[in-house]
Amino acid sequence: MRRAGGRWGATALGLCAVFAVGCRSSDDGTLRGDLPDAASTSTSGATSTTSTTEPPACKEVFEPTGEPVVADVDGDGKDDRVHLAVPGPRDGAGDAQLVVALGAGGGATTSIPVDPVAPPVLVGAAPLEADGPDGLWVRVGAGASTTILGLFHLDPRFVKVSKRPDSPREIDITIKGPWLHTILFEVPVLAIVSEIYYRHNVAEPDYEEGRRRLAAKIAQANTIQGTDFRIADYGTRRRFSRGWQDEVIRTLKRDMAPHFVGTSNVRFAMEQGLTPLGTMAHEYLQACQAVGPRLRDSQSFAFNMWAREYRGDLGIALSDVVGLDAFLRDFDLFFCKLFDGVRHDSGDPFEWGEKLIAHYRAMRIDPKSKVMVFSDQLNVPLAIRLFERFRQRSQVAFGIGTNLTNDLGHPALSIVIKMTRCNGQPVAKISDEPSKSMDYDPSYVAYLREVFQVPVPPPESHPAARAAHAKA
Repeated sequence: MRRAGGRWGATALGLCAVFAVGCRSSDDGTLRGDLPDAASTSTSGATSTTSTTEPPACKEVFEPTGEPVVADVDGDGKDDRVHLAVPGPRDGAGDAQLVVALGAGGGATTSIPVDPVAPPVLVGAAPLEADGPDGLWVRVGAGASTTILGLFHLDPRFVKVSKRPDSPREIDITIKGPWLHTILFEVPVLAIVSEIYYRHNVAEPDYEEGRRRLAAKIAQANTIQGTDFRIADYGTRRRFSRGWQDEVIRTLKRDMAPHFVGTSNVRFAMEQGLTPLGTMAHEYLQACQAVGPRLRDSQSFAFNMWAREYRGDLGIALSDVVGLDAFLRDFDLFFCKLFDGVRHDSGDPFEWGEKLIAHYRAMRIDPKSKVMVFSDQLNVPLAIRLFERFRQRSQVAFGIGTNLTNDLGHPALSIVIKMTRCNGQPVAKISDEPSKSMDYDPSYVAYLREVFQVPVPPPESHPAARAAHAKA
């Protein structure tokens, strides 16, 4: 498995849910399940049979698919056998069964919904750690609906929290492990950090002030006529608390219905009947610097692989991993036609929008057929200004985060997680906003700038230099 690392200090979004399969022990130390002992199991060719009575979960209406996978599912060092049984033609309905026969005896099953168009497939297994259990992966669905299923929980062994030696009041959070198992940590880890911080530093939250501010934002948004002005909640990572984000989303759904189109929080989207919304993550494009072809082609490689995987869904490209100019050089006519639009996440949003519209026109594409998604440090007044600037020339949409979910009158934390290494080598992001710089490998950043022709910003563009100039 390829490994990836990240540091807390200066975001990445998992677009494919990944679940590691394991089995639960009973009080007497044996594993619960309906399978016979593994010793009574034999395999032949592409099927799996048993020499004893078949378990209830694997009756004759179920047919094994493919060869069994041998893996150490429970982490005891012994080989376990796993196969996937789907409903047979005499049944024609029901869930598939992921069947585990343990080397130490016993076993377990888990049900998996069956898509008649794309039946589930047992992909394989890989170790999570040298001395731990293996993870199993089952592919369900096809294209953008592909999901990896199992019995999943985030494994805290991949997360290390330590004090910063140079700053006793700060911490370092490092996430390191197989990318499949680390990509989903960012959102919950940052949400936990943010909520714990406010629990310890704000004894009596002013929720009434928060409600007053939220009502003012809703009133501003509702001054825009029609449904073209669209706002989504992107505020899970730096929210004040889970309960406050829940209240914010419910209020937006109730009072700003024409303009509130969804949330990036999948749980709240499910509970409140909203559309879950999100786009391509920086982490994905950064990882392609390490796992793709030569570095200069990594961005084009990322766009190609994205399109092959999602087949027309999730069609918003991210523009600021190596800066907008380098993005536009790679975002040729093919990608302009292929993707529904582009997301802005750093730099001047007005200048960015003008450049993107000019690029579409140079490619003989009507910008009105494309979407510009703005998500960088937005608030409602700025979103309205951007909407008024571009509404006649392009479709526009807005993802507002901290300003929605953490505006009770207390200063918000500036925290994100970025990938710093992948597949044994450094990776980096060169933002259009110098203040978003991270503690990346400086020699690699210099090389990345050279490869993508990204100039070093002048000293006065650095935030510390700007502050010193203003003070002088």
